Amino acid sequence: MHALDHDLGDFRRSVAIDPAAPADFSAVQSACSDLDHDLNIIKGFDPIPDAQSQALWSSALTNLRQGATGCVAGATANDAAQVAQAKAVLAKGDTDYSAVVARLGSVLGVAPTATSS
Repeated sequence: MHALDHDLGDFRRSVAIDPAAPADFSAVQSACSDLDHDLNIIKGFDPIPDAQSQALWSSALTNLRQGATGCVAGATANDAAQVAQAKAVLAKGDTDYSAVVARLGSVLGVAPTATSS
């Protein structure tokens, strides 16, 4: 989860970039590639026993994987419109992930910790 938190922090920083130059696309592509790599590892994890948390987790993974894939493709092609569309999907996945963290904190009786930025 630490790797995912780190990747999402990098993604959040890349959201601030409005890619226009090759270096901009490179920074966005790097953040999204790292996220995509770690999501491919995470997809093999066991399901969360709490049904509501698992539903949120499944939605988060779906949106994050779709967004990361689109983001990598758009940044590789220097396509700002595709990157913007992917960022919107990634933002939805990030919101879902935050909901998972909050739900698990509630179920486990612990306060969630802030993700890396």
